[in-house]
Amino acid sequence: MIWLIFFVVAIYLLYKWSTSTFDYFEKKGVPFNKPYPILGSRKGLLLGNSSLLDFVQEIYDEFKN
Repeated sequence: MIWLIFFVVAIYLLYKWSTSTFDYFEKKGVPFNKPYPILGSRKGLLLGNSSLLDFVQEIYDEFKN
């Protein structure tokens, strides 16, 4: 039982740590992609769903101004 509590607390702390700076650019007024916990905003690259060129093109198209 104590291991289950430790595991749940560890997962919670990992989640809080990985999302603690997600609002940094929002506070500064800079446009940004909403990141995912642990994967960040490069989820497509890390999972192999898109190439680096596709990722850069998507960012460029989204934030032209």
